[in-house]
Amino acid sequence: MINRISFLVLFLSLICFSALSAENTSKIMDKNDFGGITYQTIYQIDDAFYQKYGLSKSIAYYDYENKIKKAEFYYHEASVNKNNITQKIETYDENQKIQTGEFSYTGKFAEKEGYTKKTETYNSRGDLLAEEFRYTDRFVDQFGYSKSITAYSAGHYIKQKEYYYEERFVKKMDLPYYTRIDIYIYVGNYKKEKISKTVFLDKDGKEMTQNTSSEK
Repeated sequence: MINRISFLVLFLSLICFSALSAENTSKIMDKNDFGGITYQTIYQIDDAFYQKYGLSKSIAYYDYENKIKKAEFYYHEASVNKNNITQKIETYDENQKIQTGEFSYTGKFAEKEGYTKKTETYNSRGDLLAEEFRYTDRFVDQFGYSKSITAYSAGHYIKQKEYYYEERFVKKMDLPYYTRIDIYIYVGNYKKEKISKTVFLDKDGKEMTQNTSSEK
């Protein structure tokens, strides 16, 4: 089962913007790409959002109907040192529900874990549909892929994993494919996962071969 903590944190945005005060919020754009106003909020050390959530600044983008479409969150140094997240960007659907949440990580974290960004995608019910990871050059040199996407079912189980390989690695290792997709099934009342099929795609995204894999 997947960790749902990050999704709970994503609710922060709507709480923040409903509590903005004139003292710390200013309009920085009259008409943005969504046709609405953009606001910036600076959080002081005695603000609740600074202390509880580690925020130093947020930027909110509204559309022409004054509905939130995008928000950027920036964290203060103490929060960054503790959680290794430097920035978070959220996007919202027409009902102002969170659609995606993109997390940017510190260099120290990226060096250890191998990825610099993670983007989560949700449906209108708040279920996690997918996680996309962007990897460091060092990781690519070792494993070959610069991006991976994990897709989840409504029951929060992995449906498939996609791996996107860099051309320099493909040529170096003489790989016949640029993308690998592992498709999963679950056995034993969903207690154990295994790869049921692996699909390989060429540079143009055309399927090359597929095979049945043994249990992981």
